[in-house]
Amino acid sequence: MITQALRALEYLPSDNLYSRFVAKLDGGRLRIVCGENGPRPAGHSPSLIHCQASGNVRGTFWQPCCLGEMDELENRLYQAVENYRHALQFAR
Repeated sequence: MITQALRALEYLPSDNLYSRFVAKLDGGRLRIVCGENGPRPAGHSPSLIHCQASGNVRGTFWQPCCLGEMDELENRLYQAVENYRHALQFAR
């Protein structure tokens, strides 16, 4: 699945921001779950900008939730709380 996520990035158009974000996020999450060290999706700024630029409201909310989940898996609990708070602020 990690290979397929990376492969998707090769074929997705550069202007398909939301799908590229999802492929990067899925690849990063899978690496953590599998215990591999690899590039982790960037924090709020770049990836959130991509979600917002794509016009996908669901993705703009979903992004910090997924990053919070990844932080939990890496035992970065304070960062996870911040990601979840960001998602809640957006939901309001």
